[in-house]
Amino acid sequence: MQIIGHRGASGHAPENTLASFQKALDFKVDMVELDVRLCKTGELVLMHDKDVERTTNGHGEVSDLTLAELKKLDSGEGQKIPTLIEVIDLVNRQVPIIIELKGEGTARPAVQTIHRYVKESGYSNSDFIVSSFRHNELATVRRLDPNINVATLWWNLPIDVNKLDPMIIDARLSILTSEIVKEAQAAGRRVHAFVGNEMSEIKEAKSLGVDAIHTDYPDRAQKIL
Repeated sequence: MQIIGHRGASGHAPENTLASFQKALDFKVDMVELDVRLCKTGELVLMHDKDVERTTNGHGEVSDLTLAELKKLDSGEGQKIPTLIEVIDLVNRQVPIIIELKGEGTARPAVQTIHRYVKESGYSNSDFIVSSFRHNELATVRRLDPNINVATLWWNLPIDVNKLDPMIIDARLSILTSEIVKEAQAAGRRVHAFVGNEMSEIKEAKSLGVDAIHTDYPDRAQKIL
């Protein structure tokens, strides 16, 4: 079972910050996962929530703030909100990056960013996975470039393992069963589970036979795997 740094190593550093992703790399994770939203000036920035209140000292929705305004905010421990490009440059092909599309209209700029790195910087599609609960955004990704790897995210049952012909089924650990995992894998899909932070959760994911676990604490998962 592989280890995915959830928003970096967000149990050790502020989530979705450069410090968090560096921590994840230091822990030798197999992949990192991040969340992107469009800000007012059109850049893809890392933010899980629709607004900035929970994770910064600022106020307002990401879509109403310019990149310059977002860069003035403190994400904790002196960290700033990074752009997707800044994180890709930090990771620098050491591990694949799972880009979760959080807001509407994120598919096209995400695909454009991937194309830029593939065409100009020697990256390949295997360096990126695009995921989302917004399956309409993933459908746009598929339409723009069917060669980009996608992961369908699932919070509730039922899970359609064939919807959008994904590379990965990425589901909440508590809804996964060994039967679902086997069905997905028999269909040629990988299965990822989120989020396993307690040792009992990581052990459960391993017993289910999933291919990877999202965790805020990669070091805990490494003790088991």
